[in-house]
Amino acid sequence: MALGRSLHLHFADEPPAAATDVRVIPVACLAEIPSLFHPLVRARVRQESPDLAVWLDFAGQMQRTFGLVPGVPNVAILDPCGQHQAVRAAARSEAFLAELAGIIDRLRH
Repeated sequence: MALGRSLHLHFADEPPAAATDVRVIPVACLAEIPSLFHPLVRARVRQESPDLAVWLDFAGQMQRTFGLVPGVPNVAILDPCGQHQAVRAAARSEAFLAELAGIIDRLRH
């Protein structure tokens, strides 16, 4: 969540017309959660993040599609046509944020 907020803030600082072409969509990969607990997880996410939509991936689709790494933030970057361009996984740091922003900026220009 913190990485998603950092990316959102990074691009929100741009002029309004430029910032509109970047979408940050947080995804919680929760395939290991039994279906009995899905309503509890949904309620907790709503409570913790009331102003931000979060895709709750209970089916494991993101991990299968992008090969995400457990235990660290993962970012899948799609171009404006929805084509997969990059996947990065690392502990949140300024260097990681700068790398992601650079990849996104190259795709935008």
